[in-house]
Parts: sequence; C-alpha cells; structure tokens
Amino acid sequence: MPHIHEKIDFTVDIFVVYKDKVLIRKHDKYDKWLAVGGHIELDEDPNQAAVREVRDKSDW
Repeated sequence: MPHIHEKIDFTVDIFVVYKDKVLIRKHDKYDKWLAVGGHIELDEDPNQAAVREVRDKSDW
C-alpha cells in the first residue's frame, strides 16, 4: 500500500450504527476490538476510503 510519506500515514475509522447497535470488529493483527477502518489510499479522500473500508469488510 502506498503511503503519502514514510512518516505520515492517514487512516479512517467508521462507526456503523443501526438500530441502537454499533458494528465493531476484532482486528486480525492486533487482536483487539476496533471500529471498521483502514488506510486512506493516495487516490482517495477520507469519505471514499470510509465507504471502501466498509465494503471491503462487508463479507462479515
């Protein structure tokens, strides 16, 4: 995954709320419960990245 700079990396976190419930996931690498999210790619704005991350995780 390309980064904007070797010391700068932007990410998004998304809280999906539906019927008084919040979607969280157990992160594979860190083994912790977190919001859906991930890195913003070079050709994306934060909103595009947020939608992509939710769609990428939609097979849950």
